[in-house]
Amino acid sequence: MFTGGTNPYNPEMPPEGNIYIKKAIDLGIPKTALSTTKRVFNTSEESKAIREILKEEDTQPKIILITSAFHMKRAKRQFEKNGFFC
Repeated sequence: MFTGGTNPYNPEMPPEGNIYIKKAIDLGIPKTALSTTKRVFNTSEESKAIREILKEEDTQPKIILITSAFHMKRAKRQFEKNGFFC
């Protein structure tokens, strides 16, 4: 699952999740195995959007959080705040 993060410096660009899905399909991952969230603007919104999608599947979903090393500590904290086990 990718997030629909937007580029604040270039709002005309499609959400990042759409870009990553196209790349994943090019790499051979089936489209049916891929999804993205609605358009979001920060890490807190990303974690809430994913939680909303997964809320009916598990009360405390376990995820593999992938982001840059620079961003990982803050991202992990946001996702855990919204009920994820990272």
